[in-house]
Amino acid sequence: MLRNHEKSTSNYGCYFAEIACSWSKPDVVAYAVQVHTHHYGYTADVYRIRNGTWTLMVSQLTQGKAKVFVPVAGGAIDVRRGDVLAAKCLYINKDNKPVRFGQDDGQEMCNADIHFGYEFKYEDRFKRGGACMTQQPEFSFCDHEATSGICGDNSKINI
Repeated sequence: MLRNHEKSTSNYGCYFAEIACSWSKPDVVAYAVQVHTHHYGYTADVYRIRNGTWTLMVSQLTQGKAKVFVPVAGGAIDVRRGDVLAAKCLYINKDNKPVRFGQDDGQEMCNADIHFGYEFKYEDRFKRGGACMTQQPEFSFCDHEATSGICGDNSKINI
């Protein structure tokens, strides 16, 4: 699970929440992603980054929807040790009040639950679900070694 945690956002306008985590478990195959935001969330994008190449796994409209289960675009893809899994959610605040992030209904969130298949011999490594959480606004893609190359240059994303 990729998840962010923010204290609050600006009172009005558009903003992004970004998450990036290195994969350290055995190799897997990602076949679907379940994305979720609350009231202010509009879209969620999830990527696998390998050797500087960004591969879009899912891009989904989240506004007004419950958790959305989406197959990986183009079919299942492998995730290897050293890959980075990243997510980016777009929020639009039309109200003149700050938006707080957290796990409650009245708060906002950017969640991406990636569904994996793995070899049975690694079952023990996956018994407890793992989560990756980044702090907003302190974290951005520009701060992570594997994602900083995209800052200001969206041409590096494979769609």
